[in-house]
Amino acid sequence: MFSFFRKKKPAAEPAPIEQSAAESPVADAPAPVAPPPPAAEAPPEVLPEVPVDDLEAQALAAVPEESVEAEPPEPPAPVKNTAEPIAASARHERAEATFSSESEPAEDAAAPARSGWLSRLRTGLKKTGSGISSVFTGTKIDEALYEDLETALLMADAGVAATTFLLDDLRRRVKDARATDPAQVKGLLADAITDLLKPLEKTLVVGEYHPTVIMVAGVNGAGKTTSIGKLTRHLADAGATVL
Repeated sequence: MFSFFRKKKPAAEPAPIEQSAAESPVADAPAPVAPPPPAAEAPPEVLPEVPVDDLEAQALAAVPEESVEAEPPEPPAPVKNTAEPIAASARHERAEATFSSESEPAEDAAAPARSGWLSRLRTGLKKTGSGISSVFTGTKIDEALYEDLETALLMADAGVAATTFLLDDLRRRVKDARATDPAQVKGLLADAITDLLKPLEKTLVVGEYHPTVIMVAGVNGAGKTTSIGKLTRHLADAGATVL
């Protein structure tokens, strides 16, 4: 099997032809021409002889270590993570508590929407009245009082013209009544608003004019849209055409 590692005997070289004049049978005959010697072959590369045991050891050493199948290590025992379920349950409890706390105010806020038209009107007027009433709390009758009252009336959608008229009328009433208490000014303001709206209190006559135009006005949250819907249904049932 490993015969190619052994030394090969070199080929025998041809012996040189000795030309001697003495050994020539014919002295006068011309000397024969010797053929050119064949080119000497290069001796084959001789490898050192290696024992069979060493060759097997080298062959085993040449095999990569990765090819040797090693027994896979035994997987470690799984560690139970008890912190995650506890944290998850805590988050779940907090989420339920937050949801319950948020759902209760939502139900309370939805309750006024199911109330009647009169209660919504009262709610809207209460917001406007509370804003105006706060002007007369803990103050005195001066120019700052009238400025705060002007701001409250404008925020209540009273309009610029109506607010200007009410403030001028209130100043006159306070001067005539010689009021010194802010509570008296509040009562005088209520009288001024009543006198301003009294001429508008008229009976609604439908069909007197063609077309009949109805304007609905009110503060925020007073129920203008609901009133328009009910009035539209009433007029449609009476045979009127509503645009």
